[in-house]
Amino acid sequence: IAYKISKLTLGAEYVNARNFAPAAVATTATDSASGYSVFGSVKEADNSTTLFARSDHADPSKDLDPSKTDNTYNAGVSFPVSRTITLAVAYKHEDLADNTTDTKTQEIGGWSQIKF
Repeated sequence: IAYKISKLTLGAEYVNARNFAPAAVATTATDSASGYSVFGSVKEADNSTTLFARSDHADPSKDLDPSKTDNTYNAGVSFPVSRTITLAVAYKHEDLADNTTDTKTQEIGGWSQIKF
């Protein structure tokens, strides 16, 4: 669900899944997962530059390995360089954890969108 007024967008998502993993197809083991996201963006009035951010939390194996979690945060800025091309730069932090590991990653990336 999302709410948009003028230059502001706010939203949230929720997911609940059962028996979606490849292991569920090959065995009789059952599993479920759930997660949620919140996101937002603000567009500047003068040049359409947009600031955006998102936070995700997932429990990808609630039954078989309930210790697994995935938390992701990202933020960035996008800006149009022409009528058909938009560029973006973003920072992403991810924390994947279970009973034995806790992997944290940080990324900075650039993306482009070309409209046809």
